[in-house]
Amino acid sequence: MTIFGRFRKTPREWFEKARRTELDPAPHKAAIEALVRDAERFGEGLEPPDESGRIIAKICISVTHSLDKALAIDPGFSPAWLAKGERFLYSKASLDDVLLCLDRALAGKPSFADAMYLKGRAFERKGADDLALTWYEKAVEINPDDAEAWHAKARLLNRQGRTEEAEACAKKAESLDPLLAPGARRSCFVQPRWQNLENIARCIDVAEIEVPGIAARQRR
Repeated sequence: MTIFGRFRKTPREWFEKARRTELDPAPHKAAIEALVRDAERFGEGLEPPDESGRIIAKICISVTHSLDKALAIDPGFSPAWLAKGERFLYSKASLDDVLLCLDRALAGKPSFADAMYLKGRAFERKGADDLALTWYEKAVEINPDDAEAWHAKARLLNRQGRTEEAEACAKKAESLDPLLAPGARRSCFVQPRWQNLENIARCIDVAEIEVPGIAARQRR
């Protein structure tokens, strides 16, 4: 309780506030609709106002503020470090910053499978496929129901020419989440993890196919 008699939010409450902001469908729907309008203007040869970028930026600022509040109260609060690392990863921030956040998450919770999965994603982005594969393997060992980690492991095994192992992992991923099957179209909001940044990025990828050049303005 503060000196003014009001209760101070706990790290968990700040984290839940960030989560509610991230999951609120209204601003994400508005961002996608704005992206479509931007794409239409771009296709007509007009300069898009980047309305969707401003909406996404506002969401990011609000979520980041809540996560920073949680970590200021409890620097060892692993869920907030995970969320911050995921946010950095999907916003194209420095991979070293991503890994630092994930290391902090694992320091507080060594069996944090989601953090292991994201470390795999970060190392894959770095081009360190062997390290990435190691972390994907650790993630599915801790949480064998993590469809995305199985899918990521299959992708790297296939890249290394280990096709039989890759097929087995891919089948496991598809059994857990049919939307990971080849040819399945993922909704922008069908995602087991609570962040939506990657989903928005996927939508932008689709927009890029339809209107080449629009993604350069939208991806942050």
